[in-house]
Amino acid sequence: MVLMFHREPPMRLLSEAEAFAPSGAVVSIGMFDGVHRGHRTVLAQLRARGDALGLPTVVVTFDPHPRAVVTPNRAPPLLGGLDQRLALLAATGAADACLVIRFDRARSAQSVDAFIEDSLRRRLGMRALVVGENFACGHQRKGDVAYLTQAGVHHGFTVNPVALRQAAEAGSESPCSSTYVRELVSGGDVELAGAVLGRPYELAGMVMGMPTANVLSARLPAGICAPAPDDYEGAVAQAGDERWMLAILQVRAGVCGVTLHAREAARLAEGSRILLRFTARRLRAAAA
Repeated sequence: MVLMFHREPPMRLLSEAEAFAPSGAVVSIGMFDGVHRGHRTVLAQLRARGDALGLPTVVVTFDPHPRAVVTPNRAPPLLGGLDQRLALLAATGAADACLVIRFDRARSAQSVDAFIEDSLRRRLGMRALVVGENFACGHQRKGDVAYLTQAGVHHGFTVNPVALRQAAEAGSESPCSSTYVRELVSGGDVELAGAVLGRPYELAGMVMGMPTANVLSARLPAGICAPAPDDYEGAVAQAGDERWMLAILQVRAGVCGVTLHAREAARLAEGSRILLRFTARRLRAAAA
């Protein structure tokens, strides 16, 4: 069976050196790791605020994850690579443009006031900021919502905090957060993770060797949150293709075995980049 997915709408990618909107813009900032339901609530408010003010909308995100620079031994495994995150952000239709800021030691030491003036006001012309209610930025996370609201009085922008969506809507009392999704995925609960994300959990992979009959192996990317070793029901698609093929996904240390129809397996040559979609746990793997 072949499943289809939609193309994402266009979203302009900005360089850190360019100015964007001299007349002003509405901005949202965050890692947006996984672009889960809570993120999409913030992004929906971003679009609504931009439409109300008649201004373009910009998402600001970071690469790599700030904790990978500040506390690398405690950096979380991400819920997807940068390309996947940008595609998910574009698919929301909330952002006219996206600025990816390279996060390094110099950026980690930058004061929140310098960040506001240089990146947000001078480069983006920010006139309104839409963020989750627990957002904080700048050196030592000084720039929380209260601080930013006061800064806005001086710099001429408004701050619009958004109450975090709860995963209770997906059957849990836990907050809808990237941390919670990582816990679910690494524990093998891909169904609840998908409910919190609002979509099935997906990973990129690369085909290793030539497929044997209807089975192939895919190398999983480093630094990305992989489901617990087990067997899962799911689907696979070649990167850049729109056809999802139903498959059984067998996760083992750093590798995913993929079982699908032999005709479909033959289409995935060695070195092919593929997407792996996890929908439900199938069989618990035997303890190694």
